[in-house]
Amino acid sequence: MNGDTPDTAPPRADGGEHEAATRSFAVAPAMSLALLAGVVSAGHIWLNTFGTLSTLRQSALHYAGFALLCAILFPLASPRRRGAYRLILACDIPIGALAAASPLFLIE
Repeated sequence: MNGDTPDTAPPRADGGEHEAATRSFAVAPAMSLALLAGVVSAGHIWLNTFGTLSTLRQSALHYAGFALLCAILFPLASPRRRGAYRLILACDIPIGALAAASPLFLIE
């Protein structure tokens, strides 16, 4: 590790498990992400308590929220150089947005 990416770990030589690389955020983006996670959680509670959506639609919304949060929190690849971090983030955000938009065709 060269010190440019303290939040990523190189693959282990023995093939064992290691922690996944995650992104570090400043306070405002971290609070926004926590708010998004709270909205997704509240949506799950509402859908399971009062919602009248079909199971397929509920599952699609569950996947969309989870995929969006994962795309934001976990980078697609571990950046090896400082400039690669922004490129990977620029790829992860559209992937997360597409995943979040994917259940829209099921909801009429």
